[in-house]
Amino acid sequence: MLRKDDLVIVDTEEGEEIGTVAIPNRTLEDEKIPKELKRVVRIANSRDLKFYEDCKRKEKEIQKTTKRRTKRRARRTRRSRSRPNARKSRGRGGHTNPCRRKF
Repeated sequence: MLRKDDLVIVDTEEGEEIGTVAIPNRTLEDEKIPKELKRVVRIANSRDLKFYEDCKRKEKEIQKTTKRRTKRRARRTRRSRSRPNARKSRGRGGHTNPCRRKF
């Protein structure tokens, strides 16, 4: 029997995900079941909870990294705008690809 706030594994379009029980078990006719409800596969076990916590931790790390990189890129963009001639090529042919072989 499921209780409110139990953690469960549900079947979604993208695969299995963890969810929280909002309304405990009750009987409804098939026509009255909302389409947005997901089918419960099982109650979440300790392995599921550990995986969920690891994913949340990684998500926070990725957000921090992305924020740091975005700030760094914004600083570089501001710096290059303040020196408009600093990055322009002065030679013939403009910028060259460092990977291109010269003949």
